[in-house]
Amino acid sequence: MCDVSAEIDGEVRRLDAANLLDGRRPLVPRLYTGPYDSERVPEFASGRETVSGRRLRLREGVVIRTAVERHSPVTGGRAMAKAVSPAYLTRKSGTEYE
Repeated sequence: MCDVSAEIDGEVRRLDAANLLDGRRPLVPRLYTGPYDSERVPEFASGRETVSGRRLRLREGVVIRTAVERHSPVTGGRAMAKAVSPAYLTRKSGTEYE
């Protein structure tokens, strides 16, 4: 999902890109919407990619966003996280050291 925001009445708000674009542009698939479940995060972060629809590559991971926009003192911006697939981190020729 792409980040789309607008300042409305002096407040920056995140907008739903799927509704804004109305199918005119491809978006990253939303794999899950609902309450945070730490036991299900690895399930969504692992496996084959879903962007192409052909499952050609390993999924890098997933971005976890809050349902209601909020500020994070840790990131200094929006509260969000990324869960990276263990298979992606340990793949042959990988260069990430994070």
